[in-house]
Amino acid sequence: MRNDQSIDLSPSFAEAEVIRKILFVDKTNVPQAFEPQPDGSLENPFNNVAVALRTAVAGDIVRVLGNGGIDADLATVDDNQAYEIGFSQFGGFALADGSELLVPQGVTVMID
Repeated sequence: MRNDQSIDLSPSFAEAEVIRKILFVDKTNVPQAFEPQPDGSLENPFNNVAVALRTAVAGDIVRVLGNGGIDADLATVDDNQAYEIGFSQFGGFALADGSELLVPQGVTVMID
């Protein structure tokens, strides 16, 4: 996988190898019906924080990427896509990215 990072340790560690997977999240990645569903890769990131966290296992890094919206410019904030976690003010429904940010043990979350 392209998102895996491998670190080879010295021979004194008896050939130990540490592998860590990076899962990407970009709210603007909304595939069309004929396109593959998001897989967490940089080329096809998840578009939902909760889905990425449910996929992650100990040792993984979940990177939540900022986005510039339609014009791809972070400086024009009116069209940037927000990550929404919590409950709606009216009706108390869970927001698009989940009702809470629960990070599994051993998983790292990076917010860019």
